[in-house]
Amino acid sequence: MGAIIATPVTIIVTLLSAKPSDIVYWIKWIASYIYIELYKRSHKKRFDWYDMGAKHDPHKTNFLPHPEEIVLESPLSDAQLVNTADEVFFYGVNSKSEYLVTRIARGPNEEAEAWVYLKLNNGKVYQLEETSGFQQSCCDKRVFTCGGLQIHYLSPMRRWRIFFNGVLR
Repeated sequence: MGAIIATPVTIIVTLLSAKPSDIVYWIKWIASYIYIELYKRSHKKRFDWYDMGAKHDPHKTNFLPHPEEIVLESPLSDAQLVNTADEVFFYGVNSKSEYLVTRIARGPNEEAEAWVYLKLNNGKVYQLEETSGFQQSCCDKRVFTCGGLQIHYLSPMRRWRIFFNGVLR
């Protein structure tokens, strides 16, 4: 019986003895927490395609990419590029602080821009001199190309392959 009375009294005394800034902090924290919980319950997840409990469905268990992932990762058609841009960007770093940055941005009229930037641990920096060019025509719908740089996905949102055939300065 004593705990039932002591707990609310302790909370009230703590709030009354706290500085005004502490009370404001806790009110903001509680309001933010309630807002976040309500938001999570009212909005679906961005990629709500997976259910690890599903049996005999390789797409739901994430064994195979969902068809919507393939659509999202594939290069846009030329008709769609009139209104928007399409680009892929990758960077990688190893334990020796060497890093690689690559990017291909596609625009209308088969224009494209490519970046390749490589920094080695000895301080040398190599980069692509000619950054703008035209998209190479390719029969594969999974390939982004510009000049000697090709980036294509092997498995959407999981594994990509980057090819470069050219000179870095």
